[in-house]
Amino acid sequence: TYFPTNSALTFDENGKVVPSSDAVAEVDGVPYKTLQAAIDAAEDGDTVVITNDVTLAANERITLDKCLTIEGITDSVTVTGSCNTDNNSGLFTFGAGSEGSTLRNFTINYTSTGFDTSAVYFTYGFDGESSEVTRISNVTFVGEDDVSSIGQQSGILATYLTNDSAVEITGCSFTNFKYAIYVNGMNNVTISNNIINGTRLG
Repeated sequence: TYFPTNSALTFDENGKVVPSSDAVAEVDGVPYKTLQAAIDAAEDGDTVVITNDVTLAANERITLDKCLTIEGITDSVTVTGSCNTDNNSGLFTFGAGSEGSTLRNFTINYTSTGFDTSAVYFTYGFDGESSEVTRISNVTFVGEDDVSSIGQQSGILATYLTNDSAVEITGCSFTNFKYAIYVNGMNNVTISNNIINGTRLG
């Protein structure tokens, strides 16, 4: 029996192929033990479903370099991460090739002491056509436990980009961040129907 690389498949006591208990995401019904492994296995246009809560190591990031939909199996499934050293980075980092992707229907818990860091970060190379709309919808962004503890983390951050890539941020909520959304240099961004609570600067 062939199992895809880095998949979370195993055999049960009857010899049937089943997902292992530590699977956190799946692509086309194939489970994976890490979210990044699922993203790496996916191809342009695929959907990665987060099936269980994910906790990343400090400074670990999920890098997107292809057009994918990443969605929670429910909106309460949570990806948790933190940063204490890296600058200009994000828990989910959108780079070249990720234009037109979608994040939807899950929760991100993110804290950071690193300058210019965020739960979602658009980095150098992210530069698609205006028809390639990148969407972030129904994502719950949670930072610190209270406003007085807010560090350097932002919800969504794009710095030093100058392009016409289309980004839509709709139906999300942001709680206890330095900035909820900070976009610099992107010319085609739509922000609507979001809820912002407890930001330190805006």
